[in-house]
Amino acid sequence: MRVATLVAVLLSARPAEAADDQFTYSLDTHSKRWPSQPAYGAVSWDQAKCMLRNRKIAFVGDSNTRFHFFTFNVFLETGDLREERRGGCPYSKWGCEGQDYDKGQRNQYWAPDWGRSKDGPHRMYMKKTFKKIKATSQFWFIQSTWFDGEETGKDKSMADVAKEIEGYDLVVMNSGWWDLKPWKEKKRGYDKCGESWNSACESNYKSDVGTVVDRMFKPAKAGVWRECSCCGDDKNKYPPNIKKMNSIAKDIMRKNGQGFVEVFDLFGANDLGDATVDGTHPVPKYYHEWTVRVLEEAEKQLKTGCLGGSS
Repeated sequence: MRVATLVAVLLSARPAEAADDQFTYSLDTHSKRWPSQPAYGAVSWDQAKCMLRNRKIAFVGDSNTRFHFFTFNVFLETGDLREERRGGCPYSKWGCEGQDYDKGQRNQYWAPDWGRSKDGPHRMYMKKTFKKIKATSQFWFIQSTWFDGEETGKDKSMADVAKEIEGYDLVVMNSGWWDLKPWKEKKRGYDKCGESWNSACESNYKSDVGTVVDRMFKPAKAGVWRECSCCGDDKNKYPPNIKKMNSIAKDIMRKNGQGFVEVFDLFGANDLGDATVDGTHPVPKYYHEWTVRVLEEAEKQLKTGCLGGSS
């Protein structure tokens, strides 16, 4: 599905009286802020609240998952699309404390400063509480699809996160781009996988995704893997290998009865000027479409009945 098709689908889901272009904003001259914009799509705000009432939700992934987490939280809290323009929350690593996540959660780190990146935001953790529906969502930034104490040599690892989220209602995860970078990790099997995908890359990625399913998805009431989007650090060599990773993950999810969400087709390399804010991270309407697709997949496992009609 390309950009024009997605916009047409989303616009068709709007109320009849909302005649303005969904993604056209008018400035409130009194507040000097861009007015809030309802998030439209195949899953309504009421349906999402119905489905996620009293739920614990975990997001695990990289910067795209982080911004998806922010956008998801704004929607579930307010029914609005997270605003990236003037007056809205910026596309910064820590977003807007108190809106994108709870106050007091800024500069929280869960992982040790090992290996790939010691940068704090690449080890970040944050939580959002939805008081009205008694639900929570949490985010863990990961630099690899799976790593444990044997690899880090330190206490905290994804094995610890797996223990913490055991029994959660919904676990949403993605990982791929970070495993393609030139880390020179021959022992782990990830050595320039973005430039030259080989049998070691394939074998280790299959193993790591399988571990995620066993340790994080199966103990949860619902697990949903969101595939990698088309374009990240590399727009030419990496995308074909991203497709291979997506295919591997999809096959593993289907064999294990877990959810899988396709997003690679939402836009391509030629659409990045309009579809992303920086060539890598999509504008909010796409993150919201991810949310819609995630909820639809999760409903197949949770079977709440909230998406089948009125909520």
